[in-house]
This record gives sequence, structure tokens and C-alpha cells, in this order.
Amino acid sequence: MVFENFTNDIGRPKEFQLIFISDRQKGLIHAIETLFPTVEHRYCVKHIYNTFKVDHKGLELKDALWRCATATTVREFEKCIQYIKDLDENAYEYLANIAPAQWTRSHFTFRALTDCW
Repeated sequence: MVFENFTNDIGRPKEFQLIFISDRQKGLIHAIETLFPTVEHRYCVKHIYNTFKVDHKGLELKDALWRCATATTVREFEKCIQYIKDLDENAYEYLANIAPAQWTRSHFTFRALTDCW
């Protein structure tokens, strides 16, 4: 309902320079894909971390996850994710199941960029 009202307000042009950032809630993901198929959808790293830390504790893993998220090049991201893999295979697997384009700066498109963190 909220997205329907939002859609009524802004319309649905073919090309949006918008990005939705969410907490990966399944209903929200489906609504965004359905109502705004051309809009980029990224995941909030704070929410990713809050779920991640339940099973993957420690400052070293926390810092490594944030280094991955803020990496500005693919090479830098790959080094960070390899570091996590070396630290904790299960932590790596958790993050490997999330598309990098949705949570790490190094894989974001150039359509809409921000320095907000």
C-alpha cells in the first residue's frame, strides 16, 4: 500500500535515477521488483551486519565486513572478502550469498552514486 501511494505520487517512468536501500525484508524486495523494475535496490549494510553478527562475532570480522562494504574497487573488495574467508569460512559463505552489487560500493553502478555512509 505504501509503495502504491508512492508510485501514484511520483509515477513510474522508464528510467529512474533512484536507489532503494532496504533491510532485505522479503515482502519489500518483491514490492520493489514489481513496482519499480528499473530502480536499483541495495541493502543496508548496518542491517546485514546486525544479522551477520548473530553467528559471526568479533571486532575483526566486523571491521572486515565494513572494509568490504566501503571498498571502492573490485580488487580491494576481493582482498577484503578473501580475508574474511581466511578468518571464518562460514562468515564468508554468509556474505557470498548476498550479491556484491547490493551491498558493496565497489560493485555499485555509476547511475547513482553517493558518499553517504
